[in-house]
Amino acid sequence: MSDVPSPPAGRRARSEETWAQARDDYAAGFSAVQVCARYDIGLRAFRDRARREGWRRADLPDPEPACFEEEDAADHGPPTSGEDLAAVARRAAARAVRRGRLAEARGWLKLTRELMALAGDERDAAAFARSCQAAEIRRAAEAIRAELHSAHSVHPENPDEPEDEDAGD
Repeated sequence: MSDVPSPPAGRRARSEETWAQARDDYAAGFSAVQVCARYDIGLRAFRDRARREGWRRADLPDPEPACFEEEDAADHGPPTSGEDLAAVARRAAARAVRRGRLAEARGWLKLTRELMALAGDERDAAAFARSCQAAEIRRAAEAIRAELHSAHSVHPENPDEPEDEDAGD
C-alpha cells in the first residue's frame, strides 16, 4: 500500500507541472473552460486555485497593448488609404483568430468590411475626380482650339506674303 492518499471519488489529482501549464495557457489568453478541457481539470478547482494563487486575469498585470502601427509599418508602411486600413484590420482579425479570440476577430472583420466600403468610396471619388479633371482638360483644349481658330482667321497663314486685297481685279 502507498502512503499517498488517493483523492476522494469524483476528484482528480493533477501534478504541479499540469497546473503550471494550465496557468501559463490561461495567462496566454486561453479561457478557463478551454484550459480545463485541455488538462482535464474541473472548472471549480481551476477557479479556486487561480484565486488562491493569484493568477486570475484580474490578478495579472495588464498586457502590453498591441501596437499595430509598429508591426504593420515595419512590414507594410503606414496606412494611407481606406484599403491600407482595411488590410491592417484584416491582419488584426487573423491575429485574434490565432489567439482563439473569435468575438474580437468578428469585430475586426466588421471593421474590415466597413473600411473596404470606404476604400470603394475613395476609389469612386478618385474616379469621379479624374473624370472631372478630364472634362475640364477637354473644355480647356476646346477653348484653346477655338481661340487659335479665331486668331488664325484674323492673321494669314504666311505672314511674309502680303494679303492680296485686289485678287478679284
